Amino acid sequence: MIYLDFETRSAANLKKIGAFLYAQDKSTELMCLAYSFDDSPVVRLWHPGFEDQTPMMAKTKAAQALPPRNLVAQPDPTELLERLEAGEPVEAHNSFFERCIWHFQCVKKRGWPKISFGQWRCSAAKAATYGLPRRLEYLTGSNGLNLKKHSKDMGGHRIMLKLSQPRTKTKNGPQPKWHQNRDELLKLFRYCVGDVRAERSASRHLRDLPPDELKAWRMNQQMNARGIHIDRELCVASIALAEEYRKRAGKRFAEITDGEIDKHTQKKRLREWLNAKGIQVDSVAKPILEEVVKTAEGDVKEMLAIWMWANKTSVAKYVTALRNIGDDDIIRDTSMYHGAHTGRDAGKKVQFLNLPRNCPKDIEKLCEAIKNGSDLSEWGNPIEAASRALRGMVTSRKGRGIMAADYFSVEARGAFWVSGHEKGLENFRDLDAGRLPGQDIYTLQASEMYARLITKEDDLERQGGKVATLGCTYQMGEVALITFAETLGVTLTPEESADIVTKFRATNKPLVSFWYECENSAIEAVKFKGSTVKQGYLKWRVHGKFLFCQLPSGRCLSYYRPSLKMNRVHPRPTVRNPNPEPFDKLSLRYWGEYKSNRFGWVFTYGGKLTENIVQALCRDIMRDGMFRTEEAGYPTLFTVYDEVVAEPRNGFGSVEEFCDLLTQVPEWAPGFPIMADGWRANRYRKD
Repeated sequence: MIYLDFETRSAANLKKIGAFLYAQDKSTELMCLAYSFDDSPVVRLWHPGFEDQTPMMAKTKAAQALPPRNLVAQPDPTELLERLEAGEPVEAHNSFFERCIWHFQCVKKRGWPKISFGQWRCSAAKAATYGLPRRLEYLTGSNGLNLKKHSKDMGGHRIMLKLSQPRTKTKNGPQPKWHQNRDELLKLFRYCVGDVRAERSASRHLRDLPPDELKAWRMNQQMNARGIHIDRELCVASIALAEEYRKRAGKRFAEITDGEIDKHTQKKRLREWLNAKGIQVDSVAKPILEEVVKTAEGDVKEMLAIWMWANKTSVAKYVTALRNIGDDDIIRDTSMYHGAHTGRDAGKKVQFLNLPRNCPKDIEKLCEAIKNGSDLSEWGNPIEAASRALRGMVTSRKGRGIMAADYFSVEARGAFWVSGHEKGLENFRDLDAGRLPGQDIYTLQASEMYARLITKEDDLERQGGKVATLGCTYQMGEVALITFAETLGVTLTPEESADIVTKFRATNKPLVSFWYECENSAIEAVKFKGSTVKQGYLKWRVHGKFLFCQLPSGRCLSYYRPSLKMNRVHPRPTVRNPNPEPFDKLSLRYWGEYKSNRFGWVFTYGGKLTENIVQALCRDIMRDGMFRTEEAGYPTLFTVYDEVVAEPRNGFGSVEEFCDLLTQVPEWAPGFPIMADGWRANRYRKD
């Protein structure tokens, strides 16, 4: 195995435009390359040579008179190039960056040999499968593997940030474009060498990706390299629409407030204006304004309605898309392999996972109207129209089309299957076979809960079935369910919420039992380290510093540094128990990321473990389906939770075949009822 790491400099902003565009930017240059072979203690370094600017930038005449100590260019790293050309595997941390740099800076500019796609590995991907941090400083530091001898050099990191960007322009006359001080360059070289040591040490503490996961990671990397075609014209027109709306909004604000507010960004002034109107608010955050506008009247109601639309953040995705597309109108590297603890991919850049859902059926007509400057009133105000058109910015390349398929209620099916809930599974099989016309999973759940036939005509009861199915599957209680129901547009009283929770648990006893079996099995595995605890389709075991839950697919969920702690629980008051007593509970905890870049002990319980397991096994079903669709000629563009979006050639295949490939039942999931429905068009949409 070859381990390598680059340091580069560029006028381009890597974080804003991504590795693919950064690597091919005209200003991007190699600064050094550190590499090592297998477990050799020697880490070698190559650099292109640098002129020492220390005397040139010195402040005293004596220092300026000293001869420069230039760094002589290194010859090409012959052994490295030979071993790469021979096909030896090569690993880097977040290797998409190294792949792009190697292709655009080493192959195209220096004539070095190509590295085949199959040679690449990624230590960050490996860490993610263990539930460990991806960022090298966290992975090797106290929040990760705590590799004191080979942790990331954060002092060197600060030098790297300085040398990787152009100098800030000053009034002192012409200066060199780059920081190029010999001593700082040497520190950068040591930093790069240290990164290779840290990456290799972290990687060697973890097992390699198993074959199916290596295949899944490669599929993700191919998807990122393939990219997604974006309608540039729609982006430009939508941004202009939003800007014009905000200008008009500012003028209306000034009219309503007598000039106190004239921009949609003046949050402090809006809060003061509302307070002066007798509406006491501590903040003008969206949730607060949404509550205020419900009872507001007159100018206040108009003001807040316009304000919230002017501050609609989703249209900023058009700006992000434009910033990240290349000359070919393709945006790349939008997906992160194993971005969630359960193994699901996460979104990057435009974040296709959280596009607005209120997409019109006539998406093509809306997009053309925006581009042509036509009347948009049938889709709402200009920002509303631009927001509703967001999915339509994804279009197919010439000669291809967009094909998408969404798994039907796959998590509910997965929860019933893994918990052995045969009645629930039979309901899904009947629905899939068309034996229950006019029914869906929500009416069936409601029928079980209310002990009578509920149809789609019984709107109130069906809503109860929907809230229960989506909210109660993972042990949600009656207090949390009220908040969750609001996200579905359903308002519940405490009594109604308590009734739904009680009835759901009474009619889904196998699932309820599974929650407690998961928690007890995990605790038992931690108590008796080294023993395997079998639980239906699952196996729990502590090995080294990890608690593993082996899924039916053979893949493992990982929990780092598991331990048990007697935890004082303070239940929230409920309808059934308005004055609950605190109690002690033996709880399972592990070390992980509980907020973005915030690490600590994470307490977990049966319902949460069930959610992890169900989402993970559903992810594996989709992974296996995507293996088949890729091999059959349906190249994947991206995934959105349980939806797969591909771009086959025009005239190739069919939606029926695509769905059939995705819904084949794996050998490891006998009896799992899988169903998907899809569509084909030239633009992405939400059916």
